[in-house]
Amino acid sequence: MASFQTLKNGHVQARVRRKGKHESQTFLTLADAKAWAKKEEKRIDSAIAGRSDINAQTYTVGDAVAFYFEEHIQHKKSATEYKYIFSNLPNYIVRERLAVATRDTAKRWIAEMVKDKLNPATVARRVGAVRAGINYATQQEAALHNMPNAYKGLKLPALPRSANRTRTETDDELNEFYKRIGKRSKHLMDYIVLALETATRRGELITLKWEDVDFQKSIAHLHDTKNGEARDVPLSELALQVLKARREKQKRAVFVFTSQSQSAEGGHIQPAAISRAFRRVRDEIEKEKGERLNLRLHDLRHTSATRWHQDGFKNPIDLMSITGHKDIRSLARYVNNKAEQIAREMRDKRKTKNPTEINDRKEVQHG
Repeated sequence: MASFQTLKNGHVQARVRRKGKHESQTFLTLADAKAWAKKEEKRIDSAIAGRSDINAQTYTVGDAVAFYFEEHIQHKKSATEYKYIFSNLPNYIVRERLAVATRDTAKRWIAEMVKDKLNPATVARRVGAVRAGINYATQQEAALHNMPNAYKGLKLPALPRSANRTRTETDDELNEFYKRIGKRSKHLMDYIVLALETATRRGELITLKWEDVDFQKSIAHLHDTKNGEARDVPLSELALQVLKARREKQKRAVFVFTSQSQSAEGGHIQPAAISRAFRRVRDEIEKEKGERLNLRLHDLRHTSATRWHQDGFKNPIDLMSITGHKDIRSLARYVNNKAEQIAREMRDKRKTKNPTEINDRKEVQHG
């Protein structure tokens, strides 16, 4: 039986209790929650009874990950990332029968990703997604119980000793981005400026609605954040200028980053689309310069936090009100001040004389 509860942030939490199994999920609307609950009840019934149409000998890895996505992932925040991963699996992975899937096939895929110079963390996420899909299918479908999972225990590329990113964009790099973008992508141009001004995450900014932008109070209200708590983001003068310009051009839109391809009421653009646009510009610059920039879209959040800190927001409480961090240790990962910058501030704040002059002063005082 399903139950529904409205949370403080206005979201609706659905709970399904059926035949000893318990599942819960949070949605923006009651309609979405009810639709999920109905489907979840059906899924649980199917998993317990076992689908009679499954042939364990012909069931493929592609079947497993598709089932995993449809039954478990598609309503989660990570749905876009998983959809991208599963849509870009090599054909030899998708078509391989689960009953005879081998570690050699999985290792071949890993080797190809390493050859393409994918980040070790990216390789781990993709392999982990397939492993989770197979685990889910074999656990939920009676006909697949005890089926081996060739993606368990694979040796993956070693992650860097420090997984923390300290990369921030320089003014020159950002100016190069702005010059490259020009007028070809107003979405990307405005996204970069707003991300730098607000330190918001990609999903938070992309799903921002106009009704949640308060131009009078200079704040944007975020309902759906990473930690699940709603918060207000202070808006700088530049952020307000960009938002006002966008509002003038899309007065009937629901979302700040509305999609022209969506329905009349206006859906938002896909987060992955912004990431792809950013990578295209970055790759163009890398090709011309002949060097790897190692820049990612999320580095804008690091850059924003670092800049606001350097611009005077030294109090971590004030800075966390901009970034939305709940823990000062998490905030510290995003403020990437370079040692030379700190050294300059030290010189500016403490205008001490050299040791000889200090000693001379002491001798005069004692004398």
